[in-house]
Amino acid sequence: MEIDRMLTLSTAHICQDTAEKMGNHLLDLTIYEKGKYGWFIYVDPEIAGEKIPQDLSSILKTAEKAGCTWLCLDCDGEKIKNLPTYEW
Repeated sequence: MEIDRMLTLSTAHICQDTAEKMGNHLLDLTIYEKGKYGWFIYVDPEIAGEKIPQDLSSILKTAEKAGCTWLCLDCDGEKIKNLPTYEW
């Protein structure tokens, strides 16, 4: 049985421009919308630094360091101190 880890963080850790790119499928990542309030993003260590906005790249690296396969960005997710937050 395969079980994956997922890190859930606040959408406040990405800027509005990044959110719009994810919503319009303009990033070369595996992203699934989480209803109206967020996204599920596959954490691929080979892609995380390439052509990905810095705000999202930092979060993906945090998820990778935590041993997670998936990142969930949710409007009600936790904000952590070592990552910047954005108002939008």
